[in-house]
Amino acid sequence: MTEQRIRYLFERYFTDSCTESERLEFLQLIHEGREDDAFMEVLQDCWDIYAPERPMPEASGRRVLNNIIRPRVIRMPWMVGVAALLLLLMVSGYLLRDYFPHIKKTGGMPVAKTVIHDVAPGGNRALLTLADGKTIVLDSAANGKLAQQGDVKVIKMQDGRLGYEGVGAAEEEMRYNTISTPYGGKYQVTLTDGTKVWLNAASTLVFPTVFKGATREVSLKGEGYFEVARNASKPFVVKVGDMQVDVLGTSFNIMAYEDETAVRTTLLEGSVRVGAGEVSRALEVGEQGVWDKNGKMEVIHDADVEQAVAWKNGLIQFHSAGMAVIMRQLTRWYNVQVVYASESIKNESFSGSIPSSENISQVLKMLELTGTVHFDVTGQMVTVRR
Repeated sequence: MTEQRIRYLFERYFTDSCTESERLEFLQLIHEGREDDAFMEVLQDCWDIYAPERPMPEASGRRVLNNIIRPRVIRMPWMVGVAALLLLLMVSGYLLRDYFPHIKKTGGMPVAKTVIHDVAPGGNRALLTLADGKTIVLDSAANGKLAQQGDVKVIKMQDGRLGYEGVGAAEEEMRYNTISTPYGGKYQVTLTDGTKVWLNAASTLVFPTVFKGATREVSLKGEGYFEVARNASKPFVVKVGDMQVDVLGTSFNIMAYEDETAVRTTLLEGSVRVGAGEVSRALEVGEQGVWDKNGKMEVIHDADVEQAVAWKNGLIQFHSAGMAVIMRQLTRWYNVQVVYASESIKNESFSGSIPSSENISQVLKMLELTGTVHFDVTGQMVTVRR
């Protein structure tokens, strides 16, 4: 960690203006056991600036600091170590209240005043629009039958999935339903042919209640993972704007957000054909078809399949991804707005993986540990700084 970063953390902590992730990083820095001259010089400088009325005695200052930075818990199992560290910090608080001016007493116990800014992760949220225009909020709807459309029942399963039951063989009218996930939402639906679809945040799937004719056709905006029920006589087609994916029976992921530079189709098993008109390519397992906004097609032969479906497997994951790409992903899942203090930071690349069930602070903390970027969270606004 650079001296500049150490000084920044000390100043934020001393002025009681640090975010929760900065506070954790500061305590981690202390816990690592730094007591070299450079570290002490930063401490002394901050003390002189923010507590000039009470100069820090050299001996006393070192003794108080050593009570924090030299705890004998480093080699213990992490849960025991954390508990011991917390107890040590509580005891040290009686000493520190005379030196750290922003620590205040509440009910006789010294506590550090901290303001936590955080955003909870998304969850299973979606809106179903039936053929007659009726809408159903799926996350708050009770399990069981939701609607009857001809011979087809719309059911919310015990595990929360949306399902369609019935063949509708006698029906002549095509009824289309739409399922939409908001920012901070995802959902799973099983179509009448047995095809399973997982929708990522900010996505929309339009599909018929019963598949009639020579093909099974649906339309997608956003991102979806498909496990298509095999039917050699009736191919499955996913329409994404002017592009389409033709399938017989397979598993694949389509990422087609409007704010991304291209539509990406990643094949996990089986085979698909991707393209539009005369421009199309067959994909093999492990390949990714990239269809850009100019209608050009590229195939990545050794695609990062794991990253492509990480969202479906409960992960936020990125490999050598630019900051702008990462923040678009976080925007959809945490329903936040992002502001960049510096445009150049958008081009920095990062790698990491964390459960999507974590609050946004944990994701941002992971990125901040690189020492390259810093985040401020206020409400639903995230500011990215170098």
